[in-house]
Amino acid sequence: MILPLPAVRMLVVVGFLLVPWSFLKGEGTAEITLSDQVIGWVNRAVLGANILGYPAANQAPDNRDILFFSMKGGGFWNPEKRTPVAAMLDLAREAGATTLRWPGGCEAHEFNWKKTVGPLKNRPRQAFGLPEFLKLCEALKAEPILTMADYWGAPEDFADLVEYLNAPANENPNGGIAWAKVRAQDGHPAPYGVKWFEAGNESFHGPHADQFREGPLPAILSADSYAARFLQISAAMKAVDPSVKVGAVLGYDLSPNWVGGWSETVLRQTAKAADFFIYHAYGGDAGKEGSDAPDKVYRRGFTTAREFQAALALANRRIREIAGREIPLAVTEYNGGYAQDKPVPYRFALGTAVQVADFIQVLLQPSLNISQAHYWQFANEYWGMIRGEDEPYGKRPAWYLMHLYHTYLGDTLLAAQTECSRYDGEAPYKTPYPKSTPFRGRSVGPAIPVTQPWEITPVDGVKAVAEKDHALSVEITNSGLDYYHASIKIPASPRTVYRVSADIRTENGENSLAQIQVGDGRGWNQTQSAEESNGAQSSHWTRVDAWYTTLADSDSLVILARRFRGVRGPMKFEIRNVTVQEYEPVDLGPTPALATLVSRDSKTGEIYLIIVNRRLAGTTPLQIKKVGAVQSATAQVLSGPSLEATNESNPNNVTLQPLAVQVEKDGLALELPPHSVTGIRIKR
Repeated sequence: MILPLPAVRMLVVVGFLLVPWSFLKGEGTAEITLSDQVIGWVNRAVLGANILGYPAANQAPDNRDILFFSMKGGGFWNPEKRTPVAAMLDLAREAGATTLRWPGGCEAHEFNWKKTVGPLKNRPRQAFGLPEFLKLCEALKAEPILTMADYWGAPEDFADLVEYLNAPANENPNGGIAWAKVRAQDGHPAPYGVKWFEAGNESFHGPHADQFREGPLPAILSADSYAARFLQISAAMKAVDPSVKVGAVLGYDLSPNWVGGWSETVLRQTAKAADFFIYHAYGGDAGKEGSDAPDKVYRRGFTTAREFQAALALANRRIREIAGREIPLAVTEYNGGYAQDKPVPYRFALGTAVQVADFIQVLLQPSLNISQAHYWQFANEYWGMIRGEDEPYGKRPAWYLMHLYHTYLGDTLLAAQTECSRYDGEAPYKTPYPKSTPFRGRSVGPAIPVTQPWEITPVDGVKAVAEKDHALSVEITNSGLDYYHASIKIPASPRTVYRVSADIRTENGENSLAQIQVGDGRGWNQTQSAEESNGAQSSHWTRVDAWYTTLADSDSLVILARRFRGVRGPMKFEIRNVTVQEYEPVDLGPTPALATLVSRDSKTGEIYLIIVNRRLAGTTPLQIKKVGAVQSATAQVLSGPSLEATNESNPNNVTLQPLAVQVEKDGLALELPPHSVTGIRIKR
């Protein structure tokens, strides 16, 4: 994810049936009982980070914001000395960054890597390019993962990329430009041996019309066209180096009913070739323009990790069912889903750091088969955990969180039992645009044909006709129109999951991509609550599905006929056989107030605990049992004066502080502050 300058960006959440905060039982002492049972190994690759790589070639020469990344790597690179900035390296090491992703999010859609290599005189505004990023990785001893363009380049361009990175300097397996020789001339004669490559970034939403142009705005990829492109690119890359690992992009439609969506289509068509699958996780909702109070924001936000866990568990199950083998997941972006600045930028708040701490505990679960994961993102721009172009750098709560994990992780995961209060509730909340597919259970009835008439709002450059049998025909000659002007409104029940399906066919080839959108009957402007279906891009009838969970006070749904976002040019599409089917929401049950991770250092025998306290207010007395003979126990806690506390004006507002631990006969005792993350080291 990225919110470039200026930008309107897609926000994605993993939350859906979210619940108010009310403990089911008394808020007494919590207990953690330790065990020597080994449940897996600690995968520190989930502490990875994103490093932005803006392409400067197509930007205005005076765009200082772009140049800060294309010349200085967002603060990591000294272009005069051609070396990494030592202070930034130290911050990354202290945050445990073992893997780095570049060039990152939506700036990668049309990122032409060939313009970031070679002599600096040929790239005067791209001093931080591919070789410089890899030099940074070598300095950190961090594993690189490269995000390849999904809306630029042919398969041979990515075969050339592998040649540049991994072929011996005296070989030219692809013919044409000797890219391995270019690498040697860039100062690295030996092959880099890069292994990890992403075939795109959030490819389902398309490129952005005002950003990083490499040519005319391309058509948005359908799941079928993306999968075909993936197979061609992967084959071309592995023809140069069979050892590379190429990942395919999943969508945000992970649910127990992967019917016809992006993820199922991509999975079915790439399962034999994909080395890993890519998922992004952003959780939470601050209300319309940040209107919700902080306690309401994080009542919801602190539930999202469990939903994230359920989504990843489902993804693994579906991969096994469809692919017939284990294929790992890479969560190459994760963070809170808060993109607002008022009343405070929640993305930089203590509450969001606590929420991310929960995400990391999920990512460390061995059963979820996570190869690596990357916080979005390390330095500066809209989301950075570090801010500032020069020393002294500002450390935001998320940096302290990553430092705490880096400090309080062993190498072996141990089982533990946590007893604590739990919270539960009943009201689901709206989710940010556009995707938050809810978990849903079994259908509670058949698919019912929608017989309400299409309501058509006249608009210049469009001929829309409601046909017989409740069908719709739309012909668009206004090439830049975002079409949503035909709708059907139907009754609905609150807090209910609906699957709305339709047959769609299109004309005009790749410029024709149509879909339906389903949302609250009061409209987007009032509720900001809607979901989109997969797209149809064929002269043959294609069945599409949109899943939508109604709000607590909903009484109706509105179904919109839409041209797929970003599609340009004249087009025609038809919609027929619209049906609606009701499903039961899945109840994940009450959420524990504490989340606990226990690990051991196999060399020293030291035991480490990381405890996430989701309570909004009041301290939590904690006893840790079956610790054994304790020589010493020390702890640090990430906390602050409030959920919404940031370090934007006071750098010491949210930091790591010592926390007293009392060694008792039967274990340890301590007091956990509310909305906090605590790390404990036990020497036995």
